[in-house]
Amino acid sequence: MLSVRALNTEYRTGRGATLRAARDLAFEVEKGKFFTLLGPSGCGKTTTLRSIAGLERPLSGEIAVNGRVVYSSERNIFVALNKRNFGMVFQSYAIWPHMTVFENAAFPLEVRGSLARKAVRDKVMAVLSAVALEDLAEREATKLSGGQQQRLALARAIVMEPELLLLDEPLSNLDAKLRERMRFELKRLQRELGLTTIYVTHDQAEALALSHEIAVMNEGRIVQIGSPRTIYERPRDRFVAEFIGNSNFLDGVVAGADNRAGFWRVRAKVRELVAFSDAPLQQGAPVTLSIRPENVELSEIAPEGEANVFAGTVDSKVFQGDFVDFQVAAGGIVLLARAHPSLRTPVGDAIHVRIDPEKCVVLPGPA
Repeated sequence: MLSVRALNTEYRTGRGATLRAARDLAFEVEKGKFFTLLGPSGCGKTTTLRSIAGLERPLSGEIAVNGRVVYSSERNIFVALNKRNFGMVFQSYAIWPHMTVFENAAFPLEVRGSLARKAVRDKVMAVLSAVALEDLAEREATKLSGGQQQRLALARAIVMEPELLLLDEPLSNLDAKLRERMRFELKRLQRELGLTTIYVTHDQAEALALSHEIAVMNEGRIVQIGSPRTIYERPRDRFVAEFIGNSNFLDGVVAGADNRAGFWRVRAKVRELVAFSDAPLQQGAPVTLSIRPENVELSEIAPEGEANVFAGTVDSKVFQGDFVDFQVAAGGIVLLARAHPSLRTPVGDAIHVRIDPEKCVVLPGPA
């Protein structure tokens, strides 16, 4: 298990100013889990990963892996990166061009020098097989495709059986289709080998597809930690809701508690809506409602029930192949909705809207 406590890092910019890259970060990662640090450029995610790896010395805090402290400001402990037994894959794969695929993967074992030649070969071939490169073992590394080089970098990182696998945006240099394919490969590899993995990315889709748990970062702080589904469906603030996918934001005022625990009635421009909040609310308090486009249900026939049902007008629509994006005008605002292509309501026609209260999430403060 990885444990990070009260971690703070800072560095000086080219102009001599001090920049705080990580502020009081604290999180734990269970053994065998895939944990992602997600956020925009400059939020501190890569600095945090480098601090875990031993490439950066933090200002304060503590980092421990499986009970072994590798950094502690209070106890003056800083274990060198080559003593931490972590594997790392960077954005640029750093493949050695003068070596074959086998030699690249074997290099970490040969540097250690504790295994016999046959044991090295057996271990390397087993790892190359795991990443589907065993048939290319004798090929020059420079003659590999981008996806193959990425898999070779992974093989070189895991051949030492690391306690932690650290990945710094390893798919960002691949084209869109290959990147999507490699997500499946990476998830399969992590699951089959049981590797505790820390992954850094700014790609929301990547984080949602790969992770057991996600820490969303902004300006050096972790603003929310949770499963991909929780992060997407229950964002805690507007930053998370905006950064993870698209969302509609509606200003509202709390009218009172609904008859179900956790649900509240909120007066919004479209009508009074029932929405979910994981924190208690005060009557009369201004709030923001976050509603994902795919949760704005559209129909040409009025749906049954009264909760969160209202009428609107199709303002515009864009065909996207497997779905259609609608803009629906209602109550003086425009909502983005995502519907199946079978819904063909023309622009200018009336349409009915329903929003499941479970999918209507209350965020603190006005929009």
